[in-house]
Amino acid sequence: MFDTRFGAGSEYLSGEDNLFLSQCIKSGLKAIAVPDQIAVLRDCRDSTWYSGMNDEYFHNRGAFFFTFSKFLYVMLIVRFAIKNRRAFKNEITVTKAIRLMLEGARSVRNN
Repeated sequence: MFDTRFGAGSEYLSGEDNLFLSQCIKSGLKAIAVPDQIAVLRDCRDSTWYSGMNDEYFHNRGAFFFTFSKFLYVMLIVRFAIKNRRAFKNEITVTKAIRLMLEGARSVRNN
């Protein structure tokens, strides 16, 4: 089942592809990677959903981690924040990133 809460134009703007693949594998389906090009974008515009590692980005990331693994989401959140702390470029602290991701996880859990 495809989770329509995730993906461009939905409540949580990313993660739909990873969630779909993980659900397929958990359901016993076999998955393979095929390195074939399937599309070419001619009009390369700026992203309409990604505007950097801002509050919304971390909120959405936390929602993804909770949906991906209801048992390991806290560990995934902490790992992500620590691993990517240099990419934050002093715009956000690790503590604030973790708090925002936990809020995102809570928003999915409460729906």
